[in-house]
Amino acid sequence: MSNDGLGLFDDVDSDDRRRPARTDRRRPRRRRRRGITWTIVLVLVVVIGGGAYLGVRQFAGFGSYPDYTGAGDRDVVFQVNPGDTTTGIGDNMVQASIVQSTKAFVRAAANNDQIGGVQPGFYVLKQHMSGAAAVNAIVAKASRVGLLEIKSGWQLDDTTSTTGKVTQGILSHIAAASCAVLNGAKTCVTVADLRAAIAGTDPTALDVPVWAVPTTANADPKHRMEGLIMPGVYNLKPGETAAQTLKRILDQSSAQLQADGLPGTSQQATGFSPYQILTMASIVEREAGTTTDMPKIARVFYNRMVKGMDLQSDATVDYALDRPMVATAPSERPGAGAYDTYDNAGLPPTPVSSPSAAAIQAATQPSGGDWLFFVVCRQDHTSCFANNLTDHQKNVALAHANGVF
Repeated sequence: MSNDGLGLFDDVDSDDRRRPARTDRRRPRRRRRRGITWTIVLVLVVVIGGGAYLGVRQFAGFGSYPDYTGAGDRDVVFQVNPGDTTTGIGDNMVQASIVQSTKAFVRAAANNDQIGGVQPGFYVLKQHMSGAAAVNAIVAKASRVGLLEIKSGWQLDDTTSTTGKVTQGILSHIAAASCAVLNGAKTCVTVADLRAAIAGTDPTALDVPVWAVPTTANADPKHRMEGLIMPGVYNLKPGETAAQTLKRILDQSSAQLQADGLPGTSQQATGFSPYQILTMASIVEREAGTTTDMPKIARVFYNRMVKGMDLQSDATVDYALDRPMVATAPSERPGAGAYDTYDNAGLPPTPVSSPSAAAIQAATQPSGGDWLFFVVCRQDHTSCFANNLTDHQKNVALAHANGVF
């Protein structure tokens, strides 16, 4: 029995000794599993977080994008349209093969404050430029081409003063603005090209207003387009033909004429056609010393026409002679031909200048009054008005006394 008892206790003792031993062996394994589990969780967090970061990065535009390198190769004429955003400009550059991606241009533009100053118009750029090179090129003043400004009172031809000073006319300004250097070659239309296009192209094809087509078609080609090119800023595209250039200008000018009231209800109230109003406005533009006097000067001319009097405008004579003068001599006037309004009744065959909106308004809505004469009589260029010759001669004497002429 003692042996059995010893054996029993031996069994118990041995179990107690083994159980702790087995327990000790399992615990390290649990720790390893927990360590592996946390490692997996950490990896997943990193993977998921990294994916989210890349997604946000890509969405926000921080990712990579196609971009050419260098300053480009072949010259191209690129147009910035009214209302174009930086992204819109970039999209159009991609279409023209100037930059490889819109993102390349937009990202580079974000670092250049001058991009906000880019105006609608034409620019000479190069194809296959980096985004940064394209931005630097389009903000450079030298890249802008085709910019034309026409001022009120200008005429188509150059004029030469009595001192020999030559003032460029509208055709010369158009020819100069059409020039650009593309891939080493200079591209321009000349004044001769423009004259040939005016003489040889149907006015309708040049976008002359419908109401002006009949008179324009029958007018002397030298003066045919006079008065139809309104004052303003135009964007010409270098490389276009003379006819295309004129059409581009006249299309914009026709819209401006309509905006200024030709044709319109005010014009209809005068009893004159739109073309006659345009001609009257062109004379008022050249005769007036100030905008304020324009409606009164228009009234003088209308009153003279109603009474059957000649207009006696020095501006029409000067126009035909291509020479700016304050006053003309009787001996010079016959040389003006049909534009000699001292010896020919009514309006001249065509306008004599590009009238401003103010001159058109004056011609469509002249002041009320019975004046038949006027003269610029003061140093501030304002005019004195009279309804009889005696008072007019006094005003002329006043002009001489004031040193006006």
